[in-house]
Amino acid sequence: MTQGTLSGTQASYSQTAEAANDKAGEERVSLWFLFWTFLKIGSIAFGGFMALVSVVENTIVRRRGLLEHKEMLDGISLANLLPGPMAVNVVAFVGYRLRGPAGALATASGVLLPTFVLILILSHLYFTYGHIAALGNVFRGLIPAVAANLTIVENSSLGTGPILSRRRDGAIFMSSMETTCPPLAMK
Repeated sequence: MTQGTLSGTQASYSQTAEAANDKAGEERVSLWFLFWTFLKIGSIAFGGFMALVSVVENTIVRRRGLLEHKEMLDGISLANLLPGPMAVNVVAFVGYRLRGPAGALATASGVLLPTFVLILILSHLYFTYGHIAALGNVFRGLIPAVAANLTIVENSSLGTGPILSRRRDGAIFMSSMETTCPPLAMK
């Protein structure tokens, strides 16, 4: 892609955002609406990037009609090129298209806040009650689940099929269990 094409694309997106903000008489979404909508989306959308993007597309494009489907596809394409989590990039793109930089900040903050709060709560529980044997066992029981999820992701990203379908997969799984669960193996 040439610099002229990139500049033209950037200019097109910034002109469209300015035009959307300058439309008189049409409904302009508030930053609070964007934050609240994406806070709800971030609270209920489980399943990774595609699940989140699907919920965003359903809410913003189909139900509310705030963006066109083509604009959403442009956002997904752009998010694919940018560094960082794709879902957050798509969400920030939607916010930017609707309200400019402030909209991007409102939507990204809204979608990330539930995860941030959940991690804070789990961290607090772990550091406060982690010394209790039963709760310590619960947290240690999560380690094999995380290792299995990492193995599944590795398999799907390399296209090697179901978990443990080959000897290599079994070796990866066993080595991940061995390195992540030494306290369990010693008991």
